[in-house]
Amino acid sequence: ATVAVASSLEGGIVAHIRIVCDASYDQDLWFSGYAGIVNIRKKSTDDQKSQEADIQTLTYQGVAAEHRKSQEGETLAVLAGLRQLAQRQLNESDSGLLGSTIDVYTDCKGTAERFYNFDPDHIPNHNDTEYGYIREIYGLIERYDWRVKVSHVDAHVPNIQANVIQKLNNKVDERANDARLRAVHMMLNPHEGGIKSDRVAVLLPKVPMDISERNAWSRLAYHLAEKGKKIHLYTEGNPNNHPFLLALADFAVTQQVKLSAIVKPYTYMPDFLQNPLNKRELTIIRHHMKMRGLNTGVEFTNSEVHIRAAIASRLLFGEPAPSVMTTRFSDRKHPAVDVVYDLMNALKRDAHGLPNSVQGWLHTFLDYVDIPVEQGLHAAFTRENLKVEVSPETTFSVRNEATAPVAPAESTDHVPYADADLLESFYEIYDASLPALRSRELSYNQLARIFIHEYTAHGHSFPTCAEKSIERFVYAAPKKEPKNFVNRVLKQIRKLSPQPSELDIEPVYKNRSESQVALSRKR
Repeated sequence: ATVAVASSLEGGIVAHIRIVCDASYDQDLWFSGYAGIVNIRKKSTDDQKSQEADIQTLTYQGVAAEHRKSQEGETLAVLAGLRQLAQRQLNESDSGLLGSTIDVYTDCKGTAERFYNFDPDHIPNHNDTEYGYIREIYGLIERYDWRVKVSHVDAHVPNIQANVIQKLNNKVDERANDARLRAVHMMLNPHEGGIKSDRVAVLLPKVPMDISERNAWSRLAYHLAEKGKKIHLYTEGNPNNHPFLLALADFAVTQQVKLSAIVKPYTYMPDFLQNPLNKRELTIIRHHMKMRGLNTGVEFTNSEVHIRAAIASRLLFGEPAPSVMTTRFSDRKHPAVDVVYDLMNALKRDAHGLPNSVQGWLHTFLDYVDIPVEQGLHAAFTRENLKVEVSPETTFSVRNEATAPVAPAESTDHVPYADADLLESFYEIYDASLPALRSRELSYNQLARIFIHEYTAHGHSFPTCAEKSIERFVYAAPKKEPKNFVNRVLKQIRKLSPQPSELDIEPVYKNRSESQVALSRKR
């Protein structure tokens, strides 16, 4: 806990300011709650006037994430109290605090030691949150010409034995603990207490598998927009030309409203990696790790895994509030979504380890967060009381079947060669694409679609619902031996083709030596 007493003299009025504050810490979540009480007493120095001129009491609470140790929360509690005084001076033009002497009492000896040993010219060689807090404290001292002393006070003294300061310490200790527990509870139960939300989250594949599914997406988009819903939309790949977003754009034009007022699109793209992770978004990841018995004492980075988790968090809770240290327990601009509509392929979840997709992280969070999720078009249409003019249950069952690629059981080194003409075409495509793949101008998903286009150009048919399966197969297949790689891709495409005659045949080169010579020339 912390106590500060300030005095100043202006126009015959002396101010006595007492700040009592404390912090509560969860070492598994790296999460702190803090609280404080500020008593401002102003007395007249004129004996002819009333001794008591003014008495005011301020209280504050807040939370902060990614604290490596409890001392960071204790130091933040000191800073938060001084911020209250600085903000009061700015808002009310109360210059009576200028040049004040502030006596600070804290039950954290480390905070006092860090304060007196602070060297503004010394830059720590690692991310030191407490250094930033102390630096800001010194900035406030310089700006308002405060004179600050820091001393230690005993904590958790029974009230029957405690003095006035220690009793206040016990009170703010309870409020700091309440702030921490309430913030975590609100994160897991965002709609408790009757909190209403006009927001929904929608997850969609990159492209529809058929016109029926496309029409269903457009119908759902119009319906949600007509209801005044704000949509958190996640799509695979660039969302700008996505049918769902185009339908919302049409609605925005007809209603003469901004598209941004209807939908907030999200996708996993490299430019998102440039945005720093919001610290509160990491709290729910740590909660997941704590519940699974994983090591929570690790420092998160802007890795692909954690960025996907952050996107999933924003789909549920929305954008973070501008302030990194806010008294709002949700730390978000708006309430969490009311429901999640997951229209992507059915998810195969791994009970061990961390998810590797935005969809996986979202469902992981929903294991703990009390927000309903509806999977598939049929469930979404039913919840929205929409008439099923298409066949969403059919398209969703197809998406269930197209969950993951079926890898051949044979070893890569012993895969029989496929159709000679197609194999040669596939190899030419792969050979010509290698520079673009290495420079990342071309993705393996795009390469997979080129392979499928070449396959259909040779007179074969291929189901749209299996495209994602081939994309995953192309990405995961070993590429050390190019001829085996392209042969396995071709075999997998043929395997997922609808023609039974095509699926059962494993053609080989009529002249193996000729094909090998042709491939060697390509190299």
